[in-house]
Amino acid sequence: MPHLYILYSDKIDKYYVGACTNLERRLYEHNIGHSTFTKVGIPWVGVYQETFNTLPEAKKREAFIKKQKSRKFPAGSLVKPDYIKIRLFLCPTFTFYILIKLTSTTLVPVQT
Repeated sequence: MPHLYILYSDKIDKYYVGACTNLERRLYEHNIGHSTFTKVGIPWVGVYQETFNTLPEAKKREAFIKKQKSRKFPAGSLVKPDYIKIRLFLCPTFTFYILIKLTSTTLVPVQT
């Protein structure tokens, strides 16, 4: 089933908007550096998605979002602040983070 998706990279503080038919595979590709733009922002976290009946519908929605004047449009209008980032100090030469997805009653760890 076709999807519109929005990814977020804390590393470069940017959103990426895309459309695809296999969301799990596409997120994997972004996080292994398959795409030139998203390679610099690894790790990417999925923060929003919509499902469509056809890929052209998903691509039309993608184009609409990308045409908005402010690239922060998805953050303010679509993406809900349901993730928190916790910084972990496990090693003096690297900084590690864990993303926690907030749900109505529990905290669920999110793989990055």
